[in-house]
Amino acid sequence: MRFVKAQVNGNDFVIIMRREDTLIITNETAKTIADRHFGIGCDQVIELTKVTDLTYNINFFNADGGHAEMCGNGVCAASLYISRIILSSESAELRFIISGREHRTIADKGEITLFVEKPILLHRSSEYQILSVGNKHAVCDIKMFDSVMEVKDKFPDCNLHFTKFVDDFIRVKTYERGVGWTRACGSGAIAIAASQNISDSVRVVHDGGCSSVRNLGDTFSLTVHPKIVFSGNFYDD
Repeated sequence: MRFVKAQVNGNDFVIIMRREDTLIITNETAKTIADRHFGIGCDQVIELTKVTDLTYNINFFNADGGHAEMCGNGVCAASLYISRIILSSESAELRFIISGREHRTIADKGEITLFVEKPILLHRSSEYQILSVGNKHAVCDIKMFDSVMEVKDKFPDCNLHFTKFVDDFIRVKTYERGVGWTRACGSGAIAIAASQNISDSVRVVHDGGCSSVRNLGDTFSLTVHPKIVFSGNFYDD
């Protein structure tokens, strides 16, 4: 099985283009691929299926083999892979069908911008906000960081983000459902920006790097710079 390894601010992915001769990726196969000792190693496994040259179905598997409804950084990594490797172009506008919904990306010389609908606020309290960007995110103040296991048990279906405003940017540490501590989260950056009611744009600084989120009214955009790390073959026998 051919694969490409990519990362966005340290949030890493194994990308596989689904073809007729490609092994079907099951939850167990994804878990094996993601294992950093017995497999390739990644936060998420991405399975792509071509619809047209510019449109792709995309499935995400977390490191534990479970399904992820959305992955902002993963879409951006896949966009770079398709534009640069499949289309041999530094610029492309692509469409991705994720959990039945279509999302648009623009690739421009290594910079990828993803557009999503405005996050939906599901719950708000004095300690946290729950928002959906296709997947669910619990945005908490950094002062709750020492209670991470308690927060994790309270919101088992959410990615957890512990945030703090520093000057003109937001600092965040992320515990991702099905993955654990991760160096960045793209859909999380969008949820964090929405939780702060930004009117224009903001930088979100993760452990692995920086992403830019812009409020465009009915939509939000995420801009990052993915990197393709290496390619190879995976043998599951």
